[in-house]
Amino acid sequence: EVLDRDVTISFPIGNTANDGAIYAYLPVLENTGMPFILNADFLVPGSRDSIKEDEPWNTWLLNQIPDLFVEAFVTLSKRSKHRYELFRHIPIEANIKTSFLEPVAKQITEMLSRQAIVPTEPRGKLAFPKDSKSSRDFRKITTGQKLPDALKDRLIAEGLQNTVRSEVLQAIGISPISSNDIITYIGDIEWISSIGFEGLITLYQFLASRKKQYEEIDLRQY
Repeated sequence: EVLDRDVTISFPIGNTANDGAIYAYLPVLENTGMPFILNADFLVPGSRDSIKEDEPWNTWLLNQIPDLFVEAFVTLSKRSKHRYELFRHIPIEANIKTSFLEPVAKQITEMLSRQAIVPTEPRGKLAFPKDSKSSRDFRKITTGQKLPDALKDRLIAEGLQNTVRSEVLQAIGISPISSNDIITYIGDIEWISSIGFEGLITLYQFLASRKKQYEEIDLRQY
C-alpha cells in the first residue's frame, strides 16, 4: 500500500535554462510549454518518452499541481526578492504543447486570479489582479509624480511591468489602462494640478498620439 506520493515544482531564476521539463526522478518530457520544472512519481512507459495519461495515479498527481503551484507562488510573492520573476513562471494555456497539461495551466491562472498577489505603486501593496492596471505609456506621465487617486494601489509595480509579458498579466486578469480609465484620471483635478506644466505637456503628447480615442477631451479646461 502506497501512503505517500511526491510532487515537486521548481521555478528557475535568472538566466537558468528552463524548457518546461517533466521528470519522474529522471527526465521524461521536455519542451512542454510549462514555464517551470515538474517532478513527480508518474507512471511512465518503458520508453520513458511520456507519462501514462489514463492512469488514475497520474491523474491524481496532475490534479495536485495547481494547488501546489499557487501555494508556493503566494508564499514566495510575499517574501522573495525574486517576486517579479515568479510571474514569468505562470503557464499560459495557449502555449502548452502537451495536451494533458492544458487543464493544469488553465486552473493555475484561474486560481491566481483570485489571489492578492500583484505588487502595486506607490507602496508595494498587493492587489487582486482584477483590481490592477498595467500600462507602459501612461506610466511615463506619472514618473516622479503622485498618482491619480483612482490609480493608487492599482498600477502594477514598474519592476513587474518591465519583467513580465503582457499575455501573462492578462491571463490572470490584469487589464491594461483603458481610454475610460484615462478620462477618469484626467477628471482628478487635484492630480492634474499636481503634475505641473511639464506633466501637462507629457499628458497632452500622450493624448495627441491617440487622438481618435481622446479627441473629446479639451485640456485647456485644466
